[in-house]
Amino acid sequence: MGSLGRHDALPRRPPEPPKPLTSLHTGPTPSNPRPPAHPRAARAYTLRRYLHGVAEGPGELPPGSALPQESNLDHLRGVDFRKGCYLGQELTIRTQHTGVVRKRILPVQLYGASEQAAPPSRLAYAPVEFGVRAGEDVRRVGGAAAVGGRRSAGRVVAAVGNVGLALCRLEVMTDVRVSAEGGSYVPGQEFCVGGDEEKRIVAFVPVWLRERLDGEREKKGIE
Repeated sequence: MGSLGRHDALPRRPPEPPKPLTSLHTGPTPSNPRPPAHPRAARAYTLRRYLHGVAEGPGELPPGSALPQESNLDHLRGVDFRKGCYLGQELTIRTQHTGVVRKRILPVQLYGASEQAAPPSRLAYAPVEFGVRAGEDVRRVGGAAAVGGRRSAGRVVAAVGNVGLALCRLEVMTDVRVSAEGGSYVPGQEFCVGGDEEKRIVAFVPVWLRERLDGEREKKGIE
């Protein structure tokens, strides 16, 4: 992902070390691999992506199942709605113009049941191991006792230490409204991973995405 069209706060890829030109072929080859970015720079970039809700690569955006809008690519200039033809174009265009995007990838914080989640402005990476895996469901703490407790509220996309990404139902896990009827968001409601109430998770909407979602809501006349 490049920086074109992205919010100023969003991360850029760390530069790769220069590679000596040994042949007319300028790309990586088995005998002339591309040098990787410095490990510390790459890790810092990954953590910054997570804190700003930016997913990338097939591990976080599985081909054939990751919808562009749910992956925030509609707000990151990752898809051209005037261009065709490509696999999934019909669904992508229909969702953009007539559908409601109820789920989006958001930054998340992991914390223990005996702890309190930090506010977004004070969230920082901590090397704490929670044993959370990509693909695990996110559910309300309290299960069926809570409104909509039986229904998954989201799915973990990636996690490193106490931060990560999750595909979240906006009107369940956040105060963002995407439809006139609204959702089942309850202020103060806590969520857990994989049904384990010791592993708490909270989603937050980064400033850059909230600005663009507010713009969408205004266009649709949703108060």
